[in-house]
Amino acid sequence: MSAPLLAGLVAQLNATVALTAVCGQSIMPPPAPDNLSEYPALTYERITWKEQYDLAGQVSLCDSTVVLTCIAAQYSQCEAMVLAIRNAFSGFRGTLPNGVVVYLTQIVAMHDLWEPNNQMQSIAVHLQITFAA
Repeated sequence: MSAPLLAGLVAQLNATVALTAVCGQSIMPPPAPDNLSEYPALTYERITWKEQYDLAGQVSLCDSTVVLTCIAAQYSQCEAMVLAIRNAFSGFRGTLPNGVVVYLTQIVAMHDLWEPNNQMQSIAVHLQITFAA
């Protein structure tokens, strides 16, 4: 199901030099790290999954929304991660490193968050990805 999409997305995130220049290899599913030395960090989670159908039944396309949450002590670090994600994924069409074919990637929402428990800033980026299932 979505495991290949998420694996390919993570591989592409790890290959995005402008992103890893800020967060290193701290790209992971939730929860965010407890150890503050692991920040800045990026978490990813799938929040929607929709298979596409036509009159004959299921077609080989799916839409999925994945939230990438950029977390850092400084808002400017979050902004740098968001810019790297935007440059790498907004309008992306192509093949992810693991072979998943992506027909379109769009940023459909973005919102700022404040993490009062650990005094961290964060920006959540919602990517809608249409891909071959």
